Amino acid sequence: MSKRQRLLPFVLAIVLVIALASMSLNGVAATKEHQADFSVVFLTTGTSILQGTFGNVNLSVASLDNFASPISLTFSAPPGVWASFNGLSQINTVADGTNSRTVTIYVSEAVAPGFYPFTVTAFSGTITHSVILQLLVLPYNCL
Repeated sequence: MSKRQRLLPFVLAIVLVIALASMSLNGVAATKEHQADFSVVFLTTGTSILQGTFGNVNLSVASLDNFASPISLTFSAPPGVWASFNGLSQINTVADGTNSRTVTIYVSEAVAPGFYPFTVTAFSGTITHSVILQLLVLPYNCL
């Protein structure tokens, strides 16, 4: 028996194992269910607000894979910057729909001019997403 004939069963066995493993992995991937989720985005990447004043930005939430639960909103910002979700810190969603919220950002006169991150975090159950807006605080007397 030649060397090639002796190796052939081993080569065929390896090819068979690889083929079966590939089929098994493809089957798992094909049957994996998507978890309902949502996305959250600002409709602009940044905004500028004068010291001692306020500005509005729009936030959009979209349902993914039939997500349909209330989403709570919180924000984090540097000291002297605060926000209001116009009285509603929760967005209700419908399956595969979108909803938006106007966010009013207030900037104290004490906040130094410059760029600051303004973050909104949206959460529902165990799902949490954050989005960052670049906030440019301008000196009050720049106009």
